Amino acid sequence: MAEHDVNTEPVNQGPDPDDFRMSFGEHLEELRKRLIWGLLGVGVVACFTFYWGTDIVHWLQAPLFQAQNRLGLPEGTISTSVLTPFAVFMKVSIIAAIVLGSPWLVYQLWKFVEAGLYASERKVVYVLAPFSTIMVVLGVLFMYYILLPISVSFLLYFAQSYPETGGDRPSFLEIISAVSPFSDDEDSDGKQDDGKDKSPTSDEIEARRGNADLPILIEEDPEDPREGQMWVTKSESGAALKLRIDGRTRIIQQIGSRAVLPMIDVKEYIGFIMIMMLGIIIGFQLPVVMLIGGWTGIVPPSFVRKYRRYALFTCFALGALLTPSDPLSMLVLAVPLYLLYEVGIILIQITYRPRGLFWDDEDENNGDNEGDDGSAAQPT
Repeated sequence: MAEHDVNTEPVNQGPDPDDFRMSFGEHLEELRKRLIWGLLGVGVVACFTFYWGTDIVHWLQAPLFQAQNRLGLPEGTISTSVLTPFAVFMKVSIIAAIVLGSPWLVYQLWKFVEAGLYASERKVVYVLAPFSTIMVVLGVLFMYYILLPISVSFLLYFAQSYPETGGDRPSFLEIISAVSPFSDDEDSDGKQDDGKDKSPTSDEIEARRGNADLPILIEEDPEDPREGQMWVTKSESGAALKLRIDGRTRIIQQIGSRAVLPMIDVKEYIGFIMIMMLGIIIGFQLPVVMLIGGWTGIVPPSFVRKYRRYALFTCFALGALLTPSDPLSMLVLAVPLYLLYEVGIILIQITYRPRGLFWDDEDENNGDNEGDDGSAAQPT
């Protein structure tokens, strides 16, 4: 019987990386060149981010201003240092330049490692790079348009729920001074010894006011206020001095009676946003990491399906860690993270190829016969 020739030649995977092997010095020179090109690209982007730096800061503050307006608070942030506005401008401009220039940086990094990869490995990177970029954009949009408004509104509303200060009540020292024999003598009509009233009467106020358009106290805002009109709106939490300007009603000053008056520092607010954004961007890379684990054969589908309950707990823990820890914000972040985990399971099922790294084919077959809780499924 004639023996059949068995083709034992390896599958063509493109040029062999060994044909382009460089010395250690050549690697360093190539890395230096790629870093220079990458930083030059970020520098070009920085010219635009520094030009529009104040607009970017205002864009980040917009969800806060909207929440303040809805709750009847003065729109704006404060600065406790003369250097804070400039420091915030520099920080936001530099981070924006790095974020917007990150595709160029990733491209330069890819050109550095491209020579050491086979053609099949390069195809995977062509899929992973756009997928990772899309998840970064989705994470930023989710943080800005959904999570940040909900978190800021909840925290400001909670600050408004503090009880009243009670400052109009007489203190202990005032009571003691009132009954003290050394207190100032007053007439029964409320006049001091010099004969002057402690406060002007209503007629005196009207006489001083004259024809001037001074603010008046009302229960609700006017239906059709005119440009430049100013009034004071009374509410349960205090009062607000408002001004109609440029077609908008702006709160000039909040006259609050709560124990806590929310005055947001711009430096702390921007830092709060940056930390939240970084955590969400990392969290939204979960499907990318699971896709890599499935394609390399490191993580089989049965493994990630079996630990669903632990993944759910981890998502809620990350939601509490990456948000201000209020229940609403934690829930808003935890649910999308778990949905991304389910998307990652689908990607692993599509791309998984056993490579014999940590699990062999037999383990994977046995894992397919197990339920999500790890118990063996009963035969039908």
